[in-house]
Amino acid sequence: MIETPEAVSLARQLREHFIGKRVERAVAWQNPHKLAFIYGEPSQYDQLLAEQGIKDAQGFGSWVEVIFDDVIMAVSKGTSLLAGSAGDTPPKKHQLLIHFTDGFWLCAAIKMYGGIVCARHGEYDNEYYQLAKQRPSAVSDAFDSDYFAQLIAAE
Repeated sequence: MIETPEAVSLARQLREHFIGKRVERAVAWQNPHKLAFIYGEPSQYDQLLAEQGIKDAQGFGSWVEVIFDDVIMAVSKGTSLLAGSAGDTPPKKHQLLIHFTDGFWLCAAIKMYGGIVCARHGEYDNEYYQLAKQRPSAVSDAFDSDYFAQLIAAE
């Protein structure tokens, strides 16, 4: 399961290695299963992601979000991210595989339970996703004793 420190670390690694890369094509839902959740219509993911460039990546809560020109791709819970270059072979079983124009690829695979989202900016309105994005991260300086006291007082 993706925990906040891992989400932050994965986002940092994605920023270091993927910003500026452009999507050639995407394959979604190749291996569906009952505890793997995908937002929207997987058959549209290739069209949504095609020719999109990566602008940024963020980690918050149990989410890792990749920000493209016009869309976001976010993964949560038990979704693993694996990356490779032109000489590497991506896993055969996955729920999302993104190929980039320079031969690199990014793979999202769910082993037990997890979710994958590809949506236009501002479209995905899941409550847990929105709250995780809006509130201070437990690993940030903004999550201090005053903020924690406010949370307790609100209960």
